Amino acid sequence: MVHLLSLTMEECALLLTVGVVLVRWQKQCVHSLNKLLTPVMDQTSSNSKNLHSRGPNPSVQCPLGYEQILCNARSPWLGKLTGKGVNEKGVITNDKDCAVSGCSDRYWCEVTAVCQLIEDMGAYSAAVCSTCEGYHCEEGQECVMMDMDDDASDPETHTCVEKQTGCDDNNRCGDNGVCAPVGSDGYECECEEGFEFSVVTGSCIPVHTIWRTVYGEPAVGDDAISYAECNAGEVVMRCHTFGAPSAADGVFITSGDDGIVKCIAKASNRGKYPVIAIAYCGTRTTVTDPCTQETIHSVEYRFASAHSPSISCPGGYYMESCIFTALGLRT
Repeated sequence: MVHLLSLTMEECALLLTVGVVLVRWQKQCVHSLNKLLTPVMDQTSSNSKNLHSRGPNPSVQCPLGYEQILCNARSPWLGKLTGKGVNEKGVITNDKDCAVSGCSDRYWCEVTAVCQLIEDMGAYSAAVCSTCEGYHCEEGQECVMMDMDDDASDPETHTCVEKQTGCDDNNRCGDNGVCAPVGSDGYECECEEGFEFSVVTGSCIPVHTIWRTVYGEPAVGDDAISYAECNAGEVVMRCHTFGAPSAADGVFITSGDDGIVKCIAKASNRGKYPVIAIAYCGTRTTVTDPCTQETIHSVEYRFASAHSPSISCPGGYYMESCIFTALGLRT
């Protein structure tokens, strides 16, 4: 007797070349190989197995991976097989159990079955491993049960598919999206309404059609800075950072002496993912206040820093966005 679990792949391949009958698949049911190969390795039985049982209620059943192709019943005593599904040739059809009952120890009956290894891959896998438990796929693949023809009445079959790890331990989609794996290790975010997936940030960002979007360079590490700056004459209409929410300590807007307005994102000390500043840049226009006739800007920034900071917009303005950092609350 050859024990399969002690064979190398080369030795197993050699057995295939010298006439040992195996079901040669890309996929195998590992947990059932001992049941499958024990009779196959038997030099006298090849890909078939003979089973017999004698007694008052003889019964045999083909092992997993085999199908019954013949069942014979006999008894030396007249009438013991009458009315028990045995035809005049002593055969029980294969759609019935290979068994008889109602005999006795003295007036015994006997059944014999011929079992043949199932050759059809789908039928074999359904018989031997009806779920993915123990089902073996190639490296980099995993087993899933799939309906191959969209017919709900048909049983699902084993299918080896590429392992997808892009969403494993990945929270970059944040609160506005759900991670969807792509390929072996990629992903996309299925974003909620009002957001879209950005390849640059690897997360969901708000959809804007009237403002220009500017991305900063990735920054990782405690207090690392990413900034996205608008052109001269533009202002930051909204300032965001995206990626994993835990990667950022917040964002704020700053304006330098040169008049260039920037969106600043500050990374946290949890450096698994980088932060990327995103500025939505628009034109800051001036209008005449109808009450005072003074010239005012269409966009105003307010800043507050305290233990419990709070901000409200001046009369005649509405809040476009409110952002927070460890440096204070800004709007």
